[in-house]
Amino acid sequence: MSKLTNEEIEKIIIDRDNNEVNNPSDEIKKVIDEIINVCCKIDTDIPFMISVGHIETGGTFNKKSQSGTKKGIFQIGNEYLNDERYEPDCKGIDPFDIEQSIKCVLKSIDVHYERWYKNPKFPDYNFDVWEEYFVYMIHQQGLKGLKEIYKGRNGKVSELNSDRQNNTKTNSPSRKVNGITHQMEFINVIDFLIHYKKKFNNLKIKYNDKYKSEIKDCDDKKQEQKELEENIKEYEQQQKDLKNNKPEPEQPDSRKDKPKVKTLIPPQNFNVIEPPYETDSNGSHRNPSDIKKS
Repeated sequence: MSKLTNEEIEKIIIDRDNNEVNNPSDEIKKVIDEIINVCCKIDTDIPFMISVGHIETGGTFNKKSQSGTKKGIFQIGNEYLNDERYEPDCKGIDPFDIEQSIKCVLKSIDVHYERWYKNPKFPDYNFDVWEEYFVYMIHQQGLKGLKEIYKGRNGKVSELNSDRQNNTKTNSPSRKVNGITHQMEFINVIDFLIHYKKKFNNLKIKYNDKYKSEIKDCDDKKQEQKELEENIKEYEQQQKDLKNNKPEPEQPDSRKDKPKVKTLIPPQNFNVIEPPYETDSNGSHRNPSDIKKS
């Protein structure tokens, strides 16, 4: 069988990616469910992290995956595990633990982004455009490596420095067909970038559609939690306001045991006329029914 072209290999890769997304094994389902639960717990992009795990493991989602010093689903390297800049989310973690490794991926991206990309002291690391797949490429290449590749995007891979050439080759995907392994060979740098842009975007769209119900459930839970926190905050503020504006305590009334209305006791020898009598013009008493209307 003759060597396949890049286009032929890429078509095989996309077809297999789509099949792996739509028909995962029970074991892969369990791993993806774990990724979803962790992402929901720490509030990060679910399709993004599943797509990263897919690319890094070639779609196997093998939790014990290891390639050289890269370990776990997200291929956490020793440069993160042993670097104090990535504390506390990377240094000393278990790279085979999904929650710990997801936090490390996010921490490493954040460190690269904040330390170099947004830092005016490093203008060479600024991009004239910013695309979503760059976030994954930071994880793959580091921001410095990605910038070197991006700067050389109109040239050839052979014109990159030796580290980028080796890294580009290492990350050039391959597929086995009829027992023969075919690997993509990138001559032009732009083709390498375009490949990962298409691959990442395709996977993210597919996983977003595949797990839209789970994503919605997660969003609903986050909204419920947000409303609960707002209610708690509102209640605590109300209690605080009540405490600050508490009225003065009511003073005890020394007369509280006494009747509110005094009872008038008539003097002795006073003839009390009980109703239903009234006094007429002569001072006599008579029944009200005897009074004629004028």
